[in-house]
Amino acid sequence: MKQFIVLDWDGNLAKTLDIWLEACRVTLEKRGLEVSDEEIASSFGAFTKRWKEWGINDVDAAIEEADAIVKVELPNVELYPDVLEVLESLYDRGKTLALITTSEHENVEHLLEKYNIARFFDAIIAGDDVQNHKPHPEPLEKALNKLGGKKGDAIMIKI
Repeated sequence: MKQFIVLDWDGNLAKTLDIWLEACRVTLEKRGLEVSDEEIASSFGAFTKRWKEWGINDVDAAIEEADAIVKVELPNVELYPDVLEVLESLYDRGKTLALITTSEHENVEHLLEKYNIARFFDAIIAGDDVQNHKPHPEPLEKALNKLGGKKGDAIMIKI
């Protein structure tokens, strides 16, 4: 039986969560909204819905603003310790790997190339590939469809 391992990008392989947290905090505070880090983190993957609930009227512009702040910091993003070694080990053992992320391709691809890890993934599903972001099953299902796998043959590793 072929085994599939699906990995999350933000906060799992790459140290991006603090960047997103700060970008959202700045964007929301600019609009007069002060929320806790926990509340901001709970909005990850659901900015439009949550930010509207918090009374942000220009949600699309706010998301674009936060994304612009993040893009400035992305070139400096580091991987968590041992990520490269773990990916190499899984790959060498014949595991089929997929990467899913709420981030758009343009926010991830240059880092995958920078760290030379794109080669480990047989499928990469980003936020701009799906209608529904995690925790909705669509990204996972799309990755497994691309790999020719089933949920019962896969594990997903995320924070």
